[in-house]
Amino acid sequence: ELDPVHHVEAPLEHAVAHMTADYRLCIRYDQLSELYLALGRQAEAEESATRSAAACESAKDDRGLSETLETRARIRMARGELDGALADARQSLALVERIRAHLVPEDAHKRGYNEETLNLYETSIAVLARMGRFPEALEVTEESRARAFIDRVSSSRGPIASPGPASRGTDRTRGGPSLKR
Repeated sequence: ELDPVHHVEAPLEHAVAHMTADYRLCIRYDQLSELYLALGRQAEAEESATRSAAACESAKDDRGLSETLETRARIRMARGELDGALADARQSLALVERIRAHLVPEDAHKRGYNEETLNLYETSIAVLARMGRFPEALEVTEESRARAFIDRVSSSRGPIASPGPASRGTDRTRGGPSLKR
């Protein structure tokens, strides 16, 4: 008897073959690449991820593109293509940060950006560690912790500015929880 992964392969391949809308292809090719990766078919996984990236770019779907690039980074890491994996992981993180800049904290929390970002950081850290670039991996780990902290604080207190010269001396308590008596 085939495992459940094999039961999904043929219908998903059939669906992708008959789709024309880029926004749908973006999602389905990414799913297909995940499936191929799970089956150990890395070349097909990378090809599907690359097709997904092209469809996401065409559909102007930055979130889908970010997810696809993270998938392709894991595929490339599995294939030993570490430079390509790192480039994909970095581009994926940049896209997520650009998307996040336009969301209020509650939206980011509700839409799962916090969890998605943690996966992206994990992939980046894994690639850097495999490359033996441990100081950079440690730096990315600290960025991930800072991002998680900022997300946690901002989701419970409202928006806060990113740390940096422009935000020094600003009032970060606005939008905080009120005390009820």
